[in-house]
Amino acid sequence: MLIIYLLIALDVLSFVTNLAIQTKHVLLLGGSFFAIGLLGSLSSLLSVVWRPIAGHLSDQKNKQDVIIWCLLLSLFGNILAWASPSMWLYSTAKVICVANTAVQTLLKTTVTDLCASDEESSKVFNKLGAFNSIAFLFGIVLGSHIADYERGIDYAYLLIISNIVVSIGTLIIVKS
Repeated sequence: MLIIYLLIALDVLSFVTNLAIQTKHVLLLGGSFFAIGLLGSLSSLLSVVWRPIAGHLSDQKNKQDVIIWCLLLSLFGNILAWASPSMWLYSTAKVICVANTAVQTLLKTTVTDLCASDEESSKVFNKLGAFNSIAFLFGIVLGSHIADYERGIDYAYLLIISNIVVSIGTLIIVKS
């Protein structure tokens, strides 16, 4: 279970760090606040469509493989967003990053697979809620602090990419 806690914490940390820098990054690329809202709405809509698809794929194939592929797509999307010279490429990159939205759900279904009883999974989910809240608060403070630096966006993307690489590496090690 410790690995699941780690993976969920890294995922939440990456998500909120991205939230903290997204506005600044979009504005630096020449986007507007309307573009930020539109991008957020589009990402949410695509997430609603993507999560059931990823869940269906995880039922047909190995769940860890689907999580790894989601993380790989997110890794590619974040590298593309970081290197993006235009708002159009950044928007495309963020659409690719939507693949990561299924990771939390798939990890939580892994918890129910690993737990022997409903009581045990309930205890784990209670701890996950507290763990998510702490990771969220830490991540938003860290991301906001990093964003204030001159190269803050670069540092934040390095943190996000590192978290994804660690998550992929952890899943590959656990799988073998």
